[in-house]
Amino acid sequence: MTAPLVSVIIPVYNCVEYLERALESVLEQEGGTVEVVLIDSSTDKSCVMPSRCADPRVRRYFQEPRGVSAARNLGIQHAKGDFIAFQDADDEWLPGKLKAQMSAFENYPDAGLVFTDTLMFRDDEVIQVAMNRPMLKDWCRSHHTNLPGCYYGELYAQLLIQDCMNTSSVVVRRKMFEEHGTFDERFKVGEDYDLWLRIARNYPMIFIDKVMCKYRVRDDGLSGGEEVRGFRWLDAHLAVREKHRRLHWVPAEHAALLNTILSRGYWEAGWSCFGRNRFQDARRYWGKSLRAQPSNLRTWLYWCCSFLPEGVVEMIRSVRKPNV
Repeated sequence: MTAPLVSVIIPVYNCVEYLERALESVLEQEGGTVEVVLIDSSTDKSCVMPSRCADPRVRRYFQEPRGVSAARNLGIQHAKGDFIAFQDADDEWLPGKLKAQMSAFENYPDAGLVFTDTLMFRDDEVIQVAMNRPMLKDWCRSHHTNLPGCYYGELYAQLLIQDCMNTSSVVVRRKMFEEHGTFDERFKVGEDYDLWLRIARNYPMIFIDKVMCKYRVRDDGLSGGEEVRGFRWLDAHLAVREKHRRLHWVPAEHAALLNTILSRGYWEAGWSCFGRNRFQDARRYWGKSLRAQPSNLRTWLYWCCSFLPEGVVEMIRSVRKPNV
């Protein structure tokens, strides 16, 4: 039986120094026939592509810088495989990743995608050993399978609460893009979360509870440094959920859950702005929180506090942040 072709899409934008290792980690995988679709949008003309680009399994295309969504969408157009995987140019796959994922697809052919756990690191420093396991701990208890460390089932509600997968860890059936569309190029951050939610509405998903991917954090990367990364992701994921609500993509049985999620998310965003003296932004986020859950008296209180003089606000801010 011929091994399935897996097209791995790698957008490149001025981070060629990491690309050699990223390519090696993909090309050395077992478990399927691999092709790499490299979308090069680099503006640094002094960049020298690594020798691995000469591998016949690597095809390189050029695109003017239009963001990671546009690069991935172009890669999908050129991909030949029935399975599509993603890899950032500064991330790495670990040995056995693709083999484990393709085996999971064989056992659960109706699954829309398979993702693994991910390690977050900066150069030689490990920031988080396992990014996804803590978020999926409760879900895994009721979705175990006969395959060790493999969990399968409906993930929509859990995913609506929190984005629990890293794009470089994902392998997707090609038909998912044909049925649900590709990445929304209007999003600069959160475009992957938007797509996973669309797929999760209609298809079960598989989580392999093993770290098989390494996500590199760079202060000059798209997600930013640690100081801004959390807020940027929070704001982007709120925008994704609002899009799905506006387009009536959220099933009716999850409408109340979505309101709770939005209310809490906008509260967090408002508090973050409040702590930086961005009182107008704080008011805007808290106003959205109240639109989601108008009866929250504590949010009303802090919304009113954002109109107070700065000296009074300093006293309020020194108080421990309340829970919503």
